[in-house]
Amino acid sequence: MKLIIAGCDYAGKTSLAKKVVEWMHSNLSARYANDVPLGAHDHFTFPNPELPPDEREKLLLLGPKAREQYQRYMITYHLEPSFMRDDPDLVLVGFHFTEAVYPPMYYGYGEPGAYAERSLYAREVENRVNELDAETVLVFLKATPEVVRERMKAHPSPDSPLLEPNVDRAVAAFEHEYNSCFIRRRFMIDTSDTSPDQMFDQWLRTMESGYFTQVDWLRILGRRQTR
Repeated sequence: MKLIIAGCDYAGKTSLAKKVVEWMHSNLSARYANDVPLGAHDHFTFPNPELPPDEREKLLLLGPKAREQYQRYMITYHLEPSFMRDDPDLVLVGFHFTEAVYPPMYYGYGEPGAYAERSLYAREVENRVNELDAETVLVFLKATPEVVRERMKAHPSPDSPLLEPNVDRAVAAFEHEYNSCFIRRRFMIDTSDTSPDQMFDQWLRTMESGYFTQVDWLRILGRRQTR
């Protein structure tokens, strides 16, 4: 099962990813993604949140050109066939959506009309995803700007670049990327008034309605018989 979980910060991406990975351990593969802390690849916000604090501080010294190259490498690396084609399971959190929205706001590159325009690059990434595994599913999480602000205030994330004055713009930009997306198999979950458990239940119901592949179902049934 290949998933991309995207959406504005504070919409619930990491919360859903944790529950999805827990479900995958029980229902698809007990070995899934033991090499990354979350069990999913959630390191596409600059600077990489999985790095030690001192290394992250050093990355923040990079200028726009170096940041652009670093982030392009990060995304391209995860588009390698060993990830996107050959590995039976993959969960990417934020991925190219995060890169399409935040650099023009905060990092000094990627704006419309500029070199390495990130919204155009996002469509290139999606074409590559479709080439390598057309069964990949994009799960887009949406929350209203008011809810994003409430969550930001209640539980501020040190890994999020999002600032309160930019919330409306960011929410609109993420939704624009979703509406422009080339990935065919995709769906949206509005998390504005849902708990993490309700969000996961909606994800699972939607996946069961037609997004699990035949191979996914065979693996799920096989795991059930061995438990």
